[in-house]
Amino acid sequence: MGINTASVWILNACGYAMLKIFVGRDSHRQLFADRLNAFRALPAMLAEREKQP
Repeated sequence: MGINTASVWILNACGYAMLKIFVGRDSHRQLFADRLNAFRALPAMLAEREKQP
């Protein structure tokens, strides 16, 4: 079984990945908690930003 990961992929019009951004890992191969929390908060932050004039 694999390990958890968190990433954002930017795809081109053909559906191929142009850019991949991954949450980093520590020396024990665990995701950095602070970075993972920021990653999970990103959708709400972007949605709020869209509401602003």
